[in-house]
Amino acid sequence: TFGGAVDLQFPPHQRMALDLRATEGTIDGVVQVNGRGGVLLQLKTVALTTGRTVSLARTLGPGTGPAAPVTVRTMRGRITVRTMPQ
Repeated sequence: TFGGAVDLQFPPHQRMALDLRATEGTIDGVVQVNGRGGVLLQLKTVALTTGRTVSLARTLGPGTGPAAPVTVRTMRGRITVRTMPQ
């Protein structure tokens, strides 16, 4: 998106490889790292800021092995990622 917000929600049992980038925007949200009952992770604390760009590349979810790739790019928008409630 050029300037819109992106809101991602996924179930706690879903494993995914996030590749997020927000130029002149933000990355935020709270996710459960290891599935239901797992550790909560505040994404803005682990996002990398370089100049005006915030980025995050991280695999989240339970288990090991392949993860569904999720790529989001936005300019002047906010990316929010959350674990869906049970």
